[in-house]
Amino acid sequence: MNYFFKIYALGVIAILPFLSGLNSVQAHLIKAQYGTLNMIEDDIYMVLSLPVSAFSKADINQDGTMTMIEFNQQRTAIIESIKTGVKLSAPEGNFFLDGIMLSPEAPHDSARRFVSQLVILGKFSAVQSSQSLTFTNHLYGQRVGEQLITITATRQSDKRTSVFELVPLKPSKELRF
Repeated sequence: MNYFFKIYALGVIAILPFLSGLNSVQAHLIKAQYGTLNMIEDDIYMVLSLPVSAFSKADINQDGTMTMIEFNQQRTAIIESIKTGVKLSAPEGNFFLDGIMLSPEAPHDSARRFVSQLVILGKFSAVQSSQSLTFTNHLYGQRVGEQLITITATRQSDKRTSVFELVPLKPSKELRF
């Protein structure tokens, strides 16, 4: 039952941007270039917003923008980039990001023709809170304002949090709760 609730909750969070698109008001799951890591029991749930320029290979016509058509055509390649570019590791090895869901976000001032951010949801499984864990991100945007990612990590069992920043020259940080 607990597993079902976790998957259900993650699914509900993932479809919220699509439901908000039905209204005239547009909502975002998370601020651009921000992320959260929530440790619940033996799993770490991740929500991460990255600029689309971090996925330059998905820009089929190389015009510096990503349309929904390009996003849909390149979805598999984007997911593969995420699997290799975003990691959680321990001295014993890497944890794999499972259940990846993508939510394309358009800027508020656009007619939703172009995607500016991709919100990534996923889960790292079988993580032990007693392990030394390191989070790494190798996906950064091309523009200066897209080179900084801020992450808030929370361990739900004792509500301890840690906030840290990642940049291309220092893409990894040990999680300290």
